[in-house]
Amino acid sequence: MGYSAKYITNLRHNGNLPEVLKITEWNAIERFHKSQINVFSPTANAKYLYQRWATNYFQVKVGILAADEDKDLCTCGEVETMWHLLGSCKANGLCEIRRRFSDRRIAMMQKIGIQASSIEAIVSMAELKSDDTYLDWNVSAQVDAVTQGNIETLEWLKASGGYHSNWFQRGPLRTGAIQKSRVVLGVDSRAAEKFALEWFASKRNEGDAIWKRRNDVKHGNSFKFGTQLGELKKELRDLIFERKAKGWDTEGYGTYAKMSRNEIIKCIAEYKDEIILEESRQRRIFDFFGPDRSEESNANGSDPAETARINTRITSRRLARQKLSRAASATRAVENTPLINSIFDASDSVGVESVVDLNASTQEANEIRKLFMNNCCIDEGEFDEEAEAQIGILTQALMLDAPADGEL
Repeated sequence: MGYSAKYITNLRHNGNLPEVLKITEWNAIERFHKSQINVFSPTANAKYLYQRWATNYFQVKVGILAADEDKDLCTCGEVETMWHLLGSCKANGLCEIRRRFSDRRIAMMQKIGIQASSIEAIVSMAELKSDDTYLDWNVSAQVDAVTQGNIETLEWLKASGGYHSNWFQRGPLRTGAIQKSRVVLGVDSRAAEKFALEWFASKRNEGDAIWKRRNDVKHGNSFKFGTQLGELKKELRDLIFERKAKGWDTEGYGTYAKMSRNEIIKCIAEYKDEIILEESRQRRIFDFFGPDRSEESNANGSDPAETARINTRITSRRLARQKLSRAASATRAVENTPLINSIFDASDSVGVESVVDLNASTQEANEIRKLFMNNCCIDEGEFDEEAEAQIGILTQALMLDAPADGEL
């Protein structure tokens, strides 16, 4: 309230805005700022409340844009003020945004239990007309033309018109709805407080969606410039929670709080890439080792593409099992086969009358070597591909003088 009171009571540029200081239901606004549904920065909320959006009209007014003809116009041809965007512009899909939030507010009032006559009055006065624009409460003729609904509710709403920047049409509510909740809304004060909070939150979110759409159009649908900082922070917060749930590393909250817009965008992109990479890895693992539910669900072969995918996966599993089995068999064979350097050890010649020196050039040594080599010769045509692979593993292990690990 300190900053609000100082700003609103400034008589230089706010028209009759100082009058709203004492007749605004500030409790709902303060509760919104302290609640988890507030995903916006304090600066963004201040700009919304005190009509400081960088509209074309505002930029011309403060000298950011030259005061040339058409510089302050919206894409629809009207002067682009904040209320024009919020309440009356029909270009760039703003009508659809207003309608979406208006329908939600009506459903919210029904859920809270506000009496039907009060809802009728609020819809007639504060919700959309048939052309998806709002009444301008600063135009007396439009306000006086509304007569539907609860009389006390209409009186409360009509007393909110005529103030600078359409203050009470942008979310804040005039005092009286909570104090006289039974008469104005037909509910108790606790339900009225909930209505005031959710009403302001809805209006704030609607304003943010409209401002984002305007910036998207102006900046060519640029993600970097077209998205509100509060929305970027909300997206980053959701990603942080998701990472924590997965047990992944995150920075300290102080680090995130100090990030600039560009750093937040970069962090969001990195976190999304990591999630996509992890999901892709999990899909590959599931496709290879996953359960056979897919095969059962397509048992009749009604989907050719699914059948081909299932057959490919079954074949891959079968080949993998065969490879593992061959490797295990080769390993066992190597472990149970004596090494080549132990075939002619002296210990194997115990009980023999004489030991032949195989390194000598004697006739007896030559005959032994020749006989051994003849027995070692193998006709490659007698073996299939699997046998050759096993022999390759065995030979490699024997030459290395070490047990094989089963890999070619």
